[in-house]
Amino acid sequence: MADSILCYAATVLVAQAVGGGPESKSIMDALRADPRLAHQFLLLAHLYARSDGWALAWLRTALLRPSYSPAQLTAAVAGGVAATAAGAAVARDPRVADAVMAPLDAAWDYAETALPPLRTHPKLVAALLGTLALGGVWAYRRSAAAASLARAAEVQAGVRVNRPQPTHVVASLLDSLFSRQEHAGLQ
Repeated sequence: MADSILCYAATVLVAQAVGGGPESKSIMDALRADPRLAHQFLLLAHLYARSDGWALAWLRTALLRPSYSPAQLTAAVAGGVAATAAGAAVARDPRVADAVMAPLDAAWDYAETALPPLRTHPKLVAALLGTLALGGVWAYRRSAAAASLARAAEVQAGVRVNRPQPTHVVASLLDSLFSRQEHAGLQ
């Protein structure tokens, strides 16, 4: 019974939000003002609203903010330009290069002493360490994605009044709202 009521309420809210007009504008303004509220509304809409995929996609586009703000992108570009300029300064002036390389040379000497194959087979050791690092990152990301999709499927399994939305969409909304520890505490 509660699922049916939620389904009706979510369907009406989504229809009002995408319908246009002053009511739609006031709903969208209220949702845009509070990002957490927007995420919660999107989760409710994706789980319970009987609406077409276009309406849900439009709501996601209208309510979700980009991952990086223009200020963050500007800072990243400025950091890249500064790193390039620093690299050019190191390449042109041997004194700067010596000052920068001195700690790196000391670390390299210590690593060669601690790990003898590094001196005899440096490329092989570098390739092995790089492969291990990439493998670890890949395994972690795969595990995190699988856990996120499993959590979304578990949440969707309880909703029986509506056809399920794509699991990856619900997973991204859940991840933006709740940490894995919060979800584990609810069980």
